[in-house]
Amino acid sequence: SIFASGPASAQAPATLDQQLMQQGEQLSAEGKFAEAAAKYEELITKFPQMPSVPEAHFRAGYAHYLAGNHDAALAAFKKVIDNRTLPPELAQLNELALSMTPQVLASKAAKIKLDDPARKTALEEAVKQFDVYLTKYPNTDEAESATYGKALALYQINKYDQAIEALRKRETEMPSVSN
Repeated sequence: SIFASGPASAQAPATLDQQLMQQGEQLSAEGKFAEAAAKYEELITKFPQMPSVPEAHFRAGYAHYLAGNHDAALAAFKKVIDNRTLPPELAQLNELALSMTPQVLASKAAKIKLDDPARKTALEEAVKQFDVYLTKYPNTDEAESATYGKALALYQINKYDQAIEALRKRETEMPSVSN
């Protein structure tokens, strides 16, 4: 896992950025997501050149998402997605951020009143972002979930035929399972 810490990290004293990362992880584990996001953002502000910054952006985004702060989550994930200098060992962060972005938009839409035009806008943007993810990562383990999320968003904006089409298309693209 990209977030795993091994025995080597336990043996060496933690640097200040690592301490902030650990504090953010602890706060997340305690369900204090807003505080965790603030701790990750503190790391980013204090140590902008450290290799841990892309992961801190992702973790801040995820913590904001769990705290219900959708716009801050989207902004943090965008920083990961827009980072053109991610080292190969952190490339998975880009995929994770791309997969989370439409989920955050759909979650944001769920908090908006049904008759508010902002709800439809958020769902339409979620559909676009699911498509971005599915175009870039069509054969990942998450592609089926992304397709379902896209179909659900389409359904919520009364695009029933497109929702059915998305699910059927995915069904035909999936490899057949033989007994």
